[in-house]
Amino acid sequence: MGLAVTALTACSDDYTDWAAPQSNPQEPARTVSFAATAAAAIDYNSVKSDSVQLFKPSITASSAQKSRGYQSRNQEFKPSITASSAVAVQRLAATIHNAAKTKQRVIEANAAGKVSANDLKTAVIALYGKSDVVRDVPVTVADTIRVAEGESFTKTADITCKINLVKNAFPEFFYEIGAESGWNTAHALRGPDFDGNFEGYAYLNGAFKFRPNTANNSNDLEYVSPGKIADNASGISCPNPGAGFYKMNIVLEKGAKKGTYSLTKINTVSLIGDFSNDGWSTDIDLTYNVSTGVWERDNVQLGKSGALKLRANHDWSLSWGGNDSPEAFDDLTSNNGKNLNVAAGTYKVQLTLSYEGACKVVFTKK
Repeated sequence: MGLAVTALTACSDDYTDWAAPQSNPQEPARTVSFAATAAAAIDYNSVKSDSVQLFKPSITASSAQKSRGYQSRNQEFKPSITASSAVAVQRLAATIHNAAKTKQRVIEANAAGKVSANDLKTAVIALYGKSDVVRDVPVTVADTIRVAEGESFTKTADITCKINLVKNAFPEFFYEIGAESGWNTAHALRGPDFDGNFEGYAYLNGAFKFRPNTANNSNDLEYVSPGKIADNASGISCPNPGAGFYKMNIVLEKGAKKGTYSLTKINTVSLIGDFSNDGWSTDIDLTYNVSTGVWERDNVQLGKSGALKLRANHDWSLSWGGNDSPEAFDDLTSNNGKNLNVAAGTYKVQLTLSYEGACKVVFTKK
């Protein structure tokens, strides 16, 4: 019996009590996943409520934590199982993009993926115009989530939604065709508000007509009297206004194939801006190239960096600037456009005037 006790005491220096567990602190590792799918196509011809279903969200929140474990000579630490975690606060927003994803509008959404019908319509009009065609609209859904334990996450999902606006009474485009092109090329006039008011630019040199399509003369509008046109089957063209570049305007009557037209001759187009030393008093004129359809000038010297605009006939009644941006050289507007920012230097300048949404200027540095 004494021998047994002695042997047990001699081994005490190497003894570890494996039955006593070693504690480890809890280390939460919460995860949140988010997904969104596009809802059914939105047709504003049938929308009757204040909100529309834009997308359907799906959220999964979980928390995995390490519990007290144990370790032995042949076993590693074992974590606990994953448990669900409650979502305490959630905020959803939808970024509506234009087709090229160069412009966007952000609108709020509720937890079910619904948005204000008016906010969505306003965003689509701002990015695409008022056309009633069915569009595939890129949308980025962002979800900012705070779980019950206090951690916050922001997750996004990209979807494509089909949306079309209310059917319009007028088309988006009307066209001029005439002797200036041998009756072969139709020049577009655009009515961005779909209210029967159209505007466009073209070089005219001879008689011409207006028509609702580019392919043929079906439903074209003939000359009635100075400034008046109608679909009267007379076949009479609008008279030659004299060779030159013109701003063309048409106003059509709702429910009737008739209206009025007017022409504004553009004798000069020029640059004006900070590049001069006399406070926006000096114009640099461009020349219209009939063969290319472009207003242009080479070796234009801008002495100072800064803002500039383009204007017609050395007057501010018709001028062009950037649409919503001082860098929108490829999207000029005559509707209170932004001053364009151009660095000092020598340039070749080329201006294309067609219709609202298709006017642009190119500055090529020498």
